[in-house]
Amino acid sequence: MSTSFRVDWLPGSDVLRGRCHCGATSSAQDPATLLDWLGAHPDGHDTSGPEVLLAPLPAGVTGDA
Repeated sequence: MSTSFRVDWLPGSDVLRGRCHCGATSSAQDPATLLDWLGAHPDGHDTSGPEVLLAPLPAGVTGDA
């Protein structure tokens, strides 16, 4: 079985949003932090709740694109 991940840049910010093949999402400014989170699948992945923020987002920036 292969896995796929998606990383989107949130325009107007330094924020990246990652999406795991299971549907879980997370946002971070540090690409390495986001890639570590994606690579840890399924550890720490809980798709039943809201998006996981790996670090606080800058003021005025939301995890929505």
